[in-house]
Amino acid sequence: MKNCRFILNFRQILVQGNLFLVLLIIVGCGTPREKFPDPQNFNELKSLVESREFSIAFQWAQPQGGGLVDLMSNPNYLRFNGEEVDIFLPYFGIRHSGGGYGKSEGINYRGEPLKLRISEDRSKNNILIQFEGRQGSELLFFQLTLYENEKAFLNVSSSERTNINYQGGNVKSTQDVSER
Repeated sequence: MKNCRFILNFRQILVQGNLFLVLLIIVGCGTPREKFPDPQNFNELKSLVESREFSIAFQWAQPQGGGLVDLMSNPNYLRFNGEEVDIFLPYFGIRHSGGGYGKSEGINYRGEPLKLRISEDRSKNNILIQFEGRQGSELLFFQLTLYENEKAFLNVSSSERTNINYQGGNVKSTQDVSER
């Protein structure tokens, strides 16, 4: 008789434990709370882009097929100065043509952003900037996404190298950067 009571109590504990686990899984798998967009941040970002006076120093690089590379100790920047863009980014990846033996050349471009297109996505609270540039015989395609939280994501496609992404960093006014 004692064994029967023990077995019944053990089954109750198992059933209650399983119900608790199922409840825990259901609550844990719920949809995350959505952060409400801040229109003021988005409008500030939009006016910064419209002025074309901003700078970004990226935190991470990710070559195609590779892991993240920390850029905190590597100088890098993308600057819009009115009608000109100035880009200096380290490159980690495969070069298919161009360059020379022993040359460790990053992505350097200074000049007018060719075929510049700027669009905003209010539903995602970001601004997309696309443009092209030439570095010698190499044609570079830049796709920059700016987010309302001042973070950025840059995809660089090249006619001579594998793609690379840069991410993180803070979008700052060029005046704020030059005052330091």
